Amino acid sequence: MAKLLNDKGHGFNTYPPSKGIAAAGGVSGMAEHSFNAAVGDEVERLLKGKLTTYGAQPSNRADVSLATRIANYNAQYQSDHTSIGMSHHGNAGASSVRGFGVFYWHTSANGKKLAQMVLAEYKKEFPGYPIWGTGLFPCVPGTWTDFYLVRETAAPFVLIEWEFFTNHAARKLMLTVDYRKRCGRVAAKAACNWYGIKFEESQPVVAPKPVVKPAAPKPVTKPKEEPKVDKPIPAWKVEYNRQSVLAKKLGFTDGTRPTENTSREESGVIAARVFEAVLKELKE
Repeated sequence: MAKLLNDKGHGFNTYPPSKGIAAAGGVSGMAEHSFNAAVGDEVERLLKGKLTTYGAQPSNRADVSLATRIANYNAQYQSDHTSIGMSHHGNAGASSVRGFGVFYWHTSANGKKLAQMVLAEYKKEFPGYPIWGTGLFPCVPGTWTDFYLVRETAAPFVLIEWEFFTNHAARKLMLTVDYRKRCGRVAAKAACNWYGIKFEESQPVVAPKPVVKPAAPKPVTKPKEEPKVDKPIPAWKVEYNRQSVLAKKLGFTDGTRPTENTSREESGVIAARVFEAVLKELKE
C-alpha cells in the first residue's frame, strides 16, 4: 500500500494571535494556515488516483491539537506500516532570513531519506532559490529542533518549512498561487518517488471543437418562365394582310415582298393592272 499522512500545520484560528504576520515592507500580511492549507490541498489534488492521502488537520478549519493529530497519524500508521508523513509550514524568524528547510528525526534513517528526497525535488523545481543553511535539519532532543510532531509520530515524518513569511520578499512569493501550487508539486513528486510511482501531472481535459460540416449548396432555382401569350394583331395589320391577299388574287401583285416598299416601276405596273381590271369590269 502507499499512504501519505499530509499534515496542513495549524488551523485558521491560530492567527491572530500567532502563526502569521501583518502587512509590512510594502507586502500584504499573511496567516500561516492559509499557506499551509493551500500547499496541502494541492498535494492531495496531485496525488489523487496515485496514492492515498490522510490529513488530521482539515483545511481552513479550527486548529486540531497537536496531540490529537499525532494520535490520528499513529493510528493510520498502525493500519499501514508503509505510510510516510509530511507537515507543511511557513517559517518565522529575523526579517533578513529566508530559505527552504526540512526537518527529520535524527535517528530515523527513513526520515532522513524522505527529507533528502523532498529537498532534492525543491531544488529541481526552484533552481537558484534560497536554501536555509544546508536545507536539512535533524531533530535532536533537548535542542530547538526537538519538534513534538516529528518526535512522537511512528511513521517516517518530515516537517517542511517552505519559506520565511517574516521576510518581505519571501512572503510576497508565498502569497502567490503559483508558488503554493509548485510547493505542492514538490511534495507530491517526493511522495511518488518514495513509493516508486511515476509522477504524471494530469492535464485539464479540453473538449474537442465540434466539426462544422460545410453547408450544402443551395439548389439553383431557375427563373420561372412566363407562359407565352400571343399579342393581338392590330386592326390595321389585319386589313393590310387582307388587301395583300386580295391584290394577289386579282393579279395586281405576285404576293412576294408584301412588307417592302415598291419601286416606281412596280407601282406603275400595279396601277396599269388595276386600270385594265376596271375597264374589263365595265365592258361586262
